[in-house]
Amino acid sequence: MTILQTEKLDLFLMEDTLWVLNKTINIPSYDFDFQRYFRCQHLPELPDSRVVVSRAGPRVYYPQFYNDLLSDGVRLIHDPATHLLCSELPQWYPLITEFTPRSLWFDEIPDAEILMAHFEWPIFVKGARQTSRHSKRLSIIEGPEDYAHMQQAYMQDRILHHQQFVCREFVPLRKVADVEGDVIPASFEFRTFWWRGQFVGSGRYWVNAPAYRWTESEKADALAVAGQVAAALPVPFLVVDVGQQTDGRWIVIEVNDGQDSGYAEMPAVQLWQNILAAERAHLDASQYSNEGL
Repeated sequence: MTILQTEKLDLFLMEDTLWVLNKTINIPSYDFDFQRYFRCQHLPELPDSRVVVSRAGPRVYYPQFYNDLLSDGVRLIHDPATHLLCSELPQWYPLITEFTPRSLWFDEIPDAEILMAHFEWPIFVKGARQTSRHSKRLSIIEGPEDYAHMQQAYMQDRILHHQQFVCREFVPLRKVADVEGDVIPASFEFRTFWWRGQFVGSGRYWVNAPAYRWTESEKADALAVAGQVAAALPVPFLVVDVGQQTDGRWIVIEVNDGQDSGYAEMPAVQLWQNILAAERAHLDASQYSNEGL
């Protein structure tokens, strides 16, 4: 049996334009019923040279997932190297250092004294790929005692323990609201989506916090930063999360593979409409270029 069969993956051509590999993972912020809003064809032939976008959930072992699909004639839009570039901080950080907080990473959690040679308290820590469900006690470390507690908890955390340890300069962000429990305070952050370097949508990041909106001027400033990052990273389907500092400047919080990312507040229907339009323009340009040869 193929991986399409064993995992019950739904492969279809959307609006004669884009191949999509879909699977419901029961996370409302990620799942989307494509066939309710778009014309989706299940064709007997495989995509051939067309790339395929996966919306089948994040994959820890992406290279194996990619290669298994490739054996079945399905080529995902991001090869393993591209997926790694937009998924793990040690890969994307060196290309966008001027837009994001200063960071160091380690294969093992270092002693506090080593970090203090480079940072001051508080510090922000995370895994190379992600935080542990935005846990404040595992992310915002105020001093040596908090750091000692974090060291033990990090190694026992099922999300963090297998990731490289990342330490980042703590940058005060414009606060939206305090959140009850062990959660990072909601800040003025937005998720932006980019398709082949073109902006295709955005939405506020903290959807469970009191509603907040950016002005047109704030949006323009934020997208100017995110757009430079999208141009610096050769990733076809990229997510760039941006936040506003207390001094009004915008920084990049992190980047992600668009295949893995939730929609945040961005309406999924509108996002995919925009992606389809951008992909049609890309295909038309490619055809025109080939005809001109």
